Amino acid sequence: MSRELEKIKEEIFNTGQVVELLESMDCHSFSPKNERIDFSNPDGDNPVGASVFLSKDLTGKIWSRNVEVDDIYDMISYYHFGLTDYEKIKKNVHKAKKYILETLGMKDSWGEDEKKDDLPDYNFHLRKLMSTKKKEGNKVLPESTMNDFVMLPHISLINEGLKYRLLKEHEIGIDIDSERIIFTYRNIDGKLVGIRGRAINKEDEKLAKYLPIYNFSKSLELYNLHRAKSHIVKYKKVYLFEGEKSSIMAEGFGYPNCVSFMGSKISESQARLLKMLNPDIDYIVCMDKDKSKKDIKQASMYLPKDHVYGVWDKVGLLEGKDSPVDKGKPVFENLINDYCYKMFPNS
Repeated sequence: MSRELEKIKEEIFNTGQVVELLESMDCHSFSPKNERIDFSNPDGDNPVGASVFLSKDLTGKIWSRNVEVDDIYDMISYYHFGLTDYEKIKKNVHKAKKYILETLGMKDSWGEDEKKDDLPDYNFHLRKLMSTKKKEGNKVLPESTMNDFVMLPHISLINEGLKYRLLKEHEIGIDIDSERIIFTYRNIDGKLVGIRGRAINKEDEKLAKYLPIYNFSKSLELYNLHRAKSHIVKYKKVYLFEGEKSSIMAEGFGYPNCVSFMGSKISESQARLLKMLNPDIDYIVCMDKDKSKKDIKQASMYLPKDHVYGVWDKVGLLEGKDSPVDKGKPVFENLINDYCYKMFPNS
């Protein structure tokens, strides 16, 4: 398997999007274990009908069907494209890759030309139905869901510089069952739509940095938008971060108009939520140090191009995979004031 295909699997694993991907194909009844996620097949009710093993290789097995698969690409070829022959499943890998990129809003920047094959898409008739389902929005959870968790911030987050008050306001707590820090997700109206568990120790992080506890489609929401929307309208500006913690940290610096798009790309639905607030706001895209100017532009493709600005550290204020907030408030303000560039200057 090419390095490109391996990198895509690794990103799915690192960003905790395994369940979101499987759910897009109508798999259901997910049950996270220590080293795998068990689930039911789209048309089945066996709670262990199939499994994906939580490592960067994302190997998988379909236990209750007479079909041979090796990893998440093969599972997509079976569930989405309707292939059952092992050889045809393997030849379909690049269509499976394209499905992943489109479904999760991931960038295609590993440099391999997409190969073509003549296999038909047997589920083409489901495209419209799937599109309609996505537009319906995430299911709202009852507020009583929060009673399952200990709503006290973990000391590790405070040690990272996040303020206790803000962690409480963002409903950061602990899930005793999975021994993970929980992040709470609400839609633009403040309705509860999802909860994810973030690994506390390095051993669990090797399995999966994030695990869905109450799964939702991240591409339909912006983290913290329900709290930030009035400030975005007031200042006619929004700061967009990849990760949730960066958004919280920036708020602690005195910037309440911050959200996270929870990935490497701002989806069309996420962009629409912001444009609904005010068509004339400026978008300050604050991606991590390891992202290039091209990455920032690709991440912003659905935003109004004449209002998109990107923080781009050309002078080495950050290092590695630092977020623009990781070196503290003075460095962050230096970046947004002196190293923030219009991404589409000719628009």
